[in-house]
Amino acid sequence: MGFLRKFLNLPDDGSVPTGQTTLPSGNSIILLFKMLPDLNRGIISLRQLLQDPNIHFQRLESQEAGIFQMIGHEVQVTGIDHTLSREVQNRTIGASNLPKSIKDQLQNHRAHLICTYTGENDSPLQQMLTLYQVAAAFGPLDLLGVLDEVAHVAHPTRIVKEVALGVDRHLLKKEIPTAFWTSLMKVQRPDGLVWYATRGFERFKCPNFAVLAQDGQAQDVLEVFTLLLKAVVFEKAVFQVGESTHLEGTDVLFRELYEYEEELQGPGSVLVVEIEDAS
Repeated sequence: MGFLRKFLNLPDDGSVPTGQTTLPSGNSIILLFKMLPDLNRGIISLRQLLQDPNIHFQRLESQEAGIFQMIGHEVQVTGIDHTLSREVQNRTIGASNLPKSIKDQLQNHRAHLICTYTGENDSPLQQMLTLYQVAAAFGPLDLLGVLDEVAHVAHPTRIVKEVALGVDRHLLKKEIPTAFWTSLMKVQRPDGLVWYATRGFERFKCPNFAVLAQDGQAQDVLEVFTLLLKAVVFEKAVFQVGESTHLEGTDVLFRELYEYEEELQGPGSVLVVEIEDAS
């Protein structure tokens, strides 16, 4: 039995199936508030957060919109003085594993800022870190939390600040914080096994993945998916239906999604990962 099959506790005959997805340039996140914050105070806070006085703000025609300009990066911020649609909230807040008290706080927002990366850096990792740094600057201005529609996640302000200050730009050349900028959804089968499928991998021009494993194996599964994602991002690997790759002493095969398509299908195709013993 291969290493991956062992630690996922899959039976010897367990198997699983493939696809690909993309995202237009310029990632974006949504910041939630009780009322729209003062953008001028936001730029002051961002300078303090990053300890960089050379960060500038260019207000657009709208009084509630502008562009944050940092060395090598640019983020457009647009304020909207009403709540998000129930559909967006369900896809992000509702899909998260946050405690009910935090979910309620996020759902009780009354205004939001849409932050979109408009700079020239085409790395999704660098874009996401920049967006979270801008978001963290609004922490002292009553930020409730951040929503990421692509990854189907919601983060309270505390996590936003941890990401903004804890993620090293240089490490993003070899590491990917999938726990923050992607997510795992799960679908339980009648036999007790669980389908795990990624959300948000498409922002890295990578297929989303799905695997059949034991319940409670989310962290192990995410580690496997992260290895595949890193291969795509840093090694320019290309995974397709019917092909295989060697991972941690195990052959990993890619097949088409063959069940629970409606539940597991993402914004694009999904590659199902089938783990077999290495030859």
